Amino acid sequence: TFAVARRDRAVVLSWRDLFGRVEPTVSLSSSIVHDNQLFGAFALASPQRLDQGNALVEAGLDADVTLRAGVEASRVTSGVTGSIPAMGSEQQPGARVRLYDLSRAATRLGAFTETEFRPTVTTRLVAGARVDRTSNGTGATLDPRLSGAWRALPFATLTAAWGIYHQTPDPVLAVLRSDMATDAPLPSMRATQASVGVQLGDSA
Repeated sequence: TFAVARRDRAVVLSWRDLFGRVEPTVSLSSSIVHDNQLFGAFALASPQRLDQGNALVEAGLDADVTLRAGVEASRVTSGVTGSIPAMGSEQQPGARVRLYDLSRAATRLGAFTETEFRPTVTTRLVAGARVDRTSNGTGATLDPRLSGAWRALPFATLTAAWGIYHQTPDPVLAVLRSDMATDAPLPSMRATQASVGVQLGDSA
């Protein structure tokens, strides 16, 4: 029998206020995920904890321009403990196993900004960028994003968006990668996304 047990916990504390045209937001969070998987000689636990804080300021420069900017800091602690069969064909209890007892942490610092324009009553443009740097990465990443909407008809709005997104690897992967006889840090994963859409109807 393959058995899986998972525990999740999350705590979030946030604050928001408004001072004239300036709206600050501060958020603190902590989450824990603990996975256990068991199948004969295969018995692995993979705990992970993420502590994160971010601050965002939104300011209305005028009736048609809104500026948003913020910073973010996080620390992720990830681990792998337990055993896997030394040979994939030997799954029964008591088989020779390879033991793991790993725990690594990584920090990430990020900053982001975007500006929302309303050049006409029927159009909206949002342009922004995000930069991140991690303690176990290969350097800073830069992610530009752009989106827009145009109300072509009273009941139809055309939308489009484009952006680059990065995700840092799990800190434990850098340790497991030592089996490949290389000390080079793992680069961040990268994705480019583009979408177009049509919204029919309207809402508040």
